[in-house]
Amino acid sequence: MQEIFKSGEYYIGSPELVLDYEGLETLGSFGGVCEIAGQKCASFECNSSSASDSSGFVYSIENTLLALLPAALVNEEILKQKILTIKNSVLYNKFSGFKLARVLKFDSDFSVEFRGNALRIAELDFKIYRKKMEVVYPILLIIHLFCAIIFLGYIFCDVVLLGLVRKHLGDAWADKTWSVVSPRARKIMPICLLLLVITGFGMITRYIKFSQGYEAFFGSNLQTLLTIKMILALSIFLAAFSSIFCFYVLKKRTFISKYVHEIAFVLGIFVVLLAKLAFIL
Repeated sequence: MQEIFKSGEYYIGSPELVLDYEGLETLGSFGGVCEIAGQKCASFECNSSSASDSSGFVYSIENTLLALLPAALVNEEILKQKILTIKNSVLYNKFSGFKLARVLKFDSDFSVEFRGNALRIAELDFKIYRKKMEVVYPILLIIHLFCAIIFLGYIFCDVVLLGLVRKHLGDAWADKTWSVVSPRARKIMPICLLLLVITGFGMITRYIKFSQGYEAFFGSNLQTLLTIKMILALSIFLAAFSSIFCFYVLKKRTFISKYVHEIAFVLGIFVVLLAKLAFIL
């Protein structure tokens, strides 16, 4: 694909950071050339968390697209909502100071070429990262969702449903009912929880580059919320692991062991909410 764009100031970066819903709808999800508010725009499918140009600037990709947009289309309200600012032609996160995108001025008409992994905007050559993880990601997501349904369903039955049995029929009935379920649950849940952690870690590397240090965790709203989600999920894992360790190794119950399901249930609700809000806010 080769296109000619008129001179002027252009935003280069993730479109989700600067466009409203209507603009994103017009831009589409698969890359290409279009017009937004009568101005020519282009987007390129990255399927990764970042891209870099020949000057060394690294662009943070919110979803799957890198966009070339006239600077006039940058929505100031969206920037305020996402706690972002443009200073010295660079889009920053106000909270972390992390560089996310840039605004460049082209003094004359310029060409844009995009073939496979090669992108060239005027004199800038872009490196689009395409990882093998992107092929594996849907498989990880399916396994993660099934394990989450099984794990939270099990916790829900204990905390909510069995709690009603305990309240209305007494502890003896509740303990007898749970004694039927718990032997099989003890075999399934550790594997299920381990798969949740492994697949969750695999998926989160698509959006958070651990090699970038602190900035990778709080560079954008998406990364910040996913970081909080990761901390809560690891808290559930540690609480469950300590409970299992105390039960099988130490042969005793601690405070965490006694209330591990209630803790996991509350944290699990927040994990689910954060998983959705991360891609909305």
